[in-house]
Amino acid sequence: MSQPPSPPPTTNVTAGLGFLERLTVRNALAIIILIVALVPAFVVYKLVTDEDLLDRFLSTYKVSPTVTACRIVKARERGEPYTWAITTSFAAEGQVRWSLGVVMNREPSPEDLTTYCTLLQTTIDFMHGMGEPPGVIWQLEDVQGREGQKGDR
Repeated sequence: MSQPPSPPPTTNVTAGLGFLERLTVRNALAIIILIVALVPAFVVYKLVTDEDLLDRFLSTYKVSPTVTACRIVKARERGEPYTWAITTSFAAEGQVRWSLGVVMNREPSPEDLTTYCTLLQTTIDFMHGMGEPPGVIWQLEDVQGREGQKGDR
């Protein structure tokens, strides 16, 4: 009695070809739909979890209250460095608020906060006619070259 010939050894290539032979149109379509759906899902996952990529697309804005009459604003536009501002309100009319601030490209220290908030309050008192001008550099002429106090303009 002779033995039946043994099948050729299975390799990765022949196993893959065997898989393709048994693949139906429905199964192939399901695999294509899964691949098409996974690519956008992977892109969204990378966008949400990658800090550098997220920084490129999103801006940030944070207002921090302080123990003074001023607030610290930390803001950044997409991918740019942070900008800090110390602001305080000086007028209001209904829902409209006006504020005055100092903008800088570094995080203010507690001493900066105290100094700039005091200068802002002194400036506001001067604007309301209740005090002397603060000891800061004032613009001596406007864009049209006129100098001095603005008066009735």
